[in-house]
Amino acid sequence: MLFIVTMAKGVFAQAPVKSDAIIGVFTNTDGDRKMEIYKDNGEYFGKLVASSNAEAKIGTVVLKNFIYTYGKWEGKIYLPGKNSNFNATLELTNPQTLKIKVKVGIISKTKIWTRVR
Repeated sequence: MLFIVTMAKGVFAQAPVKSDAIIGVFTNTDGDRKMEIYKDNGEYFGKLVASSNAEAKIGTVVLKNFIYTYGKWEGKIYLPGKNSNFNATLELTNPQTLKIKVKVGIISKTKIWTRVR
């Protein structure tokens, strides 16, 4: 019995953290932007790695200080076209689909991005 418990601990210790499931590269529905989501100091960030839009420059950090809680990530999103930061929620609806919901007061807008890798 002790052997089974010890083996189970080893398996669970190596399982990836659910919050890290968001790490990767995603593209928007128009296919004109790609964003790489990465982890830094326990928080998640996203920077543009490809863009055909002059306002959205490659290397711009657009997702900032996202923290994982209750199956979602919450933080700030920078919208280059508005030159402003807004509250946002990220959710993986499946391993390949990222739902980004931006909230401005009582108004919210949702965009879907798809995992590239």
